[in-house]
Amino acid sequence: MATIHESTQIADGLSRRRFLARAGLVAGAGAIAPFTFVRNATATGSTVPMDLDGFIRSKLREAGVPSMSFSVVKDDQVVWAGGYGWANIEDEIAADANTVYMLASVSKTMTCAGVMRLVQDGLLDLDADVNDYLPYSVRVPAAPDRKITLRQLLTHTSAIRDRYSVWGTLYSDPSLYFHGDSPIGLREFEQSYLEVGGSEYQASNFFDRPPGAAYAYCNIAVALAGAIAEEVSGVDFDQWCKQEIMGPLGMTNSGFRLADISTPNLAMPYKILRPGGGFEPYFQYGYPDYPDGALRTSAEHLARWLGAFIQFGEFQGVRVLDEATVRETRRNQLAGITSWRQGLIWYCIRSGAALRMGHTGGDYGVSTRMFFQPRSGVGVVSLTNASIGGSKWKAFRDVEHRLFDIFA
Repeated sequence: MATIHESTQIADGLSRRRFLARAGLVAGAGAIAPFTFVRNATATGSTVPMDLDGFIRSKLREAGVPSMSFSVVKDDQVVWAGGYGWANIEDEIAADANTVYMLASVSKTMTCAGVMRLVQDGLLDLDADVNDYLPYSVRVPAAPDRKITLRQLLTHTSAIRDRYSVWGTLYSDPSLYFHGDSPIGLREFEQSYLEVGGSEYQASNFFDRPPGAAYAYCNIAVALAGAIAEEVSGVDFDQWCKQEIMGPLGMTNSGFRLADISTPNLAMPYKILRPGGGFEPYFQYGYPDYPDGALRTSAEHLARWLGAFIQFGEFQGVRVLDEATVRETRRNQLAGITSWRQGLIWYCIRSGAALRMGHTGGDYGVSTRMFFQPRSGVGVVSLTNASIGGSKWKAFRDVEHRLFDIFA
């Protein structure tokens, strides 16, 4: 898998909204004081280096973000977790490993898990026509006789296309970024966008090619997978994921809706001001296609989900997915189509000689990373409450690399 995937596909495609692909925001470092460790731990037989705290503080200043939180999972333990900076500047809430962040596109890994629970139970077929499960019809105008499948939705090959103007912005009118949770339901939005005659339907919502022909990152396609799971399970998709994945793993204060979050330790998303630096709060927002980016949880609890995936569906004696299901999710689905190893949602990158699998995310006031090394079984979660790019993104990523160096 070529490194070019990380530098271009993640920058251009794997952020949830197009604006992030062009962001490259610059900010002053500001005054960053608080930090909290959840625990110290053993790393490959030795204690955590004393300079780790200083290193992360320096990267926090270099990235110019209000806060960062990290966690490391190895075997069936979250072996280290910590938070730095301010989760909420105005309310003086310091970040720690239990600070709840919006995950943006890292959310898609949970959406995939919710869908795959139904696949392993025989209630969904990855290669069936999605119209077998929907109360409305979805067809690509350029190939109306070709079926769209769940496998294509989960590998970004469905020929469904994100029309970015449909969302608007946080401050536009109209906008699908709502203060709090979206009043528009998942089915209602997906149907309006994908069904001929829908209020948001346009031919440009699809590429001019048949499904399965090429890769193009698509948020709305992944949200459709969640909507299909909702139709088949008979349970709201956010509740389905809490019931089947998050709850069993002990992921409290986690969910796709703000209504699921009861802690005041919730990271405010911030805009980085330039040229003078500083931060301006956005607001806590939601959108109707929530399965593609609105999951909120903490670094420590996200590490529990990552640990379960690393260990083929089981964490601390709790099994949430069958081993065969995780192996299929990890399997390279697009040999001959992409130059990188693309699983179902999850994908691989290379960092030097090390192969890592995971996902990144970005939205207004949000940047996230979650990767693990199959060879060592070590995974790292990285969360921050600002949208960053360029050298700022590199500084954020540098902490992840340092944690792999220590614990792998």
